[in-house]
Amino acid sequence: MPNRVISFGEDFFMLTPESWEEYRLLRNKVTKLVKENKQEHQAQIMRKFEQNPKLLYQIVNNQSKVKPGVSPLQTSEGTTATASAAAEELANFYSTVFCPKECVTLKLHPLLSPNDTLQDMTVNAESVLLILLGLNTKKSPGADEITPLILKQCARSLYTSLTDLFNLSLNCSMVPMDWKCGTITPIFKGGDRSDVSNYRPVTLLPVISKVLELLVANKLTKHLEGNNILSIAQHGFRKSHSCLSNLLLTLDDWTLAIDNGNPIHACYLDMSKAFDRVNHSILLQKLKQHGVTGKLLAWLENYLMDRVIQVRVDGALSKPVAVTSGVPQGSVLGPTLFLIYANDIPNLVRCKIILFADDIKLWASIHTSEDCVLLQEDLNALYDWSLRNKLPFNFQKCKMLNIGKCVEFTYTLGPHRLAWTTDEKDLGVWISSSLKTSLQCTAVYKRTSKILALLKRIFGRFTRQTLPSILNTYIRPTMEYAVQVWSPWLQKDIVLLQRIYHRATKLVTGLQSKPYEERIESLKLFDFCYRRIRGDLILTYNILHTPNHPLQKLFVRREPRISRTHDYLLAVPHSRGNSRRYFFAVRVCFAWNSLPQNVAHSPNLNIFKTNLDSFLSTQPKIEPPHSA
Repeated sequence: MPNRVISFGEDFFMLTPESWEEYRLLRNKVTKLVKENKQEHQAQIMRKFEQNPKLLYQIVNNQSKVKPGVSPLQTSEGTTATASAAAEELANFYSTVFCPKECVTLKLHPLLSPNDTLQDMTVNAESVLLILLGLNTKKSPGADEITPLILKQCARSLYTSLTDLFNLSLNCSMVPMDWKCGTITPIFKGGDRSDVSNYRPVTLLPVISKVLELLVANKLTKHLEGNNILSIAQHGFRKSHSCLSNLLLTLDDWTLAIDNGNPIHACYLDMSKAFDRVNHSILLQKLKQHGVTGKLLAWLENYLMDRVIQVRVDGALSKPVAVTSGVPQGSVLGPTLFLIYANDIPNLVRCKIILFADDIKLWASIHTSEDCVLLQEDLNALYDWSLRNKLPFNFQKCKMLNIGKCVEFTYTLGPHRLAWTTDEKDLGVWISSSLKTSLQCTAVYKRTSKILALLKRIFGRFTRQTLPSILNTYIRPTMEYAVQVWSPWLQKDIVLLQRIYHRATKLVTGLQSKPYEERIESLKLFDFCYRRIRGDLILTYNILHTPNHPLQKLFVRREPRISRTHDYLLAVPHSRGNSRRYFFAVRVCFAWNSLPQNVAHSPNLNIFKTNLDSFLSTQPKIEPPHSA
């Protein structure tokens, strides 16, 4: 490269034919060297990945253009010059979300009789040992710098002493101050790197304290679930509940209403920094209302008191900042405590409601204007709840979605008029007013295309051994997240998403010129159509074989008519329109009912997956149901 610049830098436009030939040869030589160097670099990366597939994230992050750490931050006095100054600026910003300490008294009626209350608890040594042996050694330590690796490797030497320590803490209703200090690592979210609001706080707590928290959280959860106290509308942080169950139950009601010709008015409500603004005095009252009393309630009160956070930037720590409200971020107990705090929300409304932690969906099927009035009354009730419980709504993120035939009505949330939208991102899935899945399919395609382009730039080509790991780590999590909710049924969307697999398999060395079907077979992969049907069937197996699964209401069982069919046959619901016909609870019935006995009657999920893969591999090419 330098020779080329020196030879032709000044007289480039006055070259003789001989000089042009010399330039061309040098140019080609340099181009070849650059290409060979790039290929060798990519080959080194691929060899490193093949030797240790667990390094995939590290390799991609090192090769990506995203800079780690915190950049100089804009302040009222200029720009931060040191890591310590940046840490202080971030700590001051994060502290603004907390609410001042305020003692609030609510009139709450106990949900349980005194005989069913949870007054105290004792930690079992075997439970402590089990948790220590199951610690994830990749997790970071808290302020005490005691890593999960140390605790796991020394578990059998430490567990009896830790059990005594935990029981002493619970019996005295005291939490050590060192366990109340959270260390925040700022993670850049995107946008202007000098803006403090573009850094997401990730809080690290001492691992030992989280072990005790897990034991307490398990006890609380067992108490709440055992007494059926938690609302069935809450799908956050509960066993067998998830974003997927939340979305499927929502879409089941919406598609059925649209199929019957009834429009839906849906309210998407968002609380502002809900986890950070929980009022401690109200939370303690609600814990008592839910049957938590005695020493355990006193321990939880002490657990919430006198907590502090510090921000770490490049090794520099900010001064401690008092945490005056909220459930501890990064904790194990925090989610359970928030569920208790928000547990009474569904009891306030008469319309249909569903929650995922602090994300609320409220809707009504609109037959007359009275239904709109009823929905508005429920919004008023929720606004009043937010005032009483000191959790304000984020009005900018609260929206209305009209599904089906347009019915005009103006809704308000307190003083704020709710804006109408034609589509909304609901727990990571785009929902449109037509209930078509095209918007979500396009979003998934764009995101996976960017990921695939980045991987191609880093690795160049894949081997037959590495592509499955690449797909499992980077492509499938995006393409298959809640796919049972938005499985494409328009032909254009099916073709669009199938392109990702076409492009990915073409990047395998030696398979570029092979037909797609041959590439898939050579790599022993199921294509996206198979993967979607497989995902539908696995979820159906889980629903039918899990006692009290929240999605069991989606299905109606029917008796087998011939002896060769299995015992878990499903009645196929009647449907008129495409949004209902291609909804999970309808479309999966055909595939599920066609399974042989040995698959449907599998004794557990792992055996079911094995039997299902064997069955699907013997079937002709699957063409999923679709509409033009």
